[in-house]
Amino acid sequence: MKTLFTIIIILVSSISHAQEVKLDQNKINAIETLVKEKLLKFDYELDKVYVSPNVWSQYNVEGKETFTKLCAIYLRYKQNDKKNSPGLDLFDYNTGKKIATYGSIRGFRIVQ
Repeated sequence: MKTLFTIIIILVSSISHAQEVKLDQNKINAIETLVKEKLLKFDYELDKVYVSPNVWSQYNVEGKETFTKLCAIYLRYKQNDKKNSPGLDLFDYNTGKKIATYGSIRGFRIVQ
């Protein structure tokens, strides 16, 4: 079993802030491991993602943006939706408080 730290590194490794975020099999596996470990949960109907504070706190701002974009792309992948632009609201898994938003037009924003 991969450690949480290893999974977090896999998700944002080799992606610079300026690069396009792409989903590959390693990232899919890492996301699905976080889901299995109940550190990440997707609401496919409402385009919401719930992330454990233990995961979220491991990233700097650029890492949070990359992680959020990956979640949006994964959400569309699981919905088999290739037409719509990815977008979502990200919530704290424990409290349900909105912590970030992302949309291809509105961009990434951390909610205070």
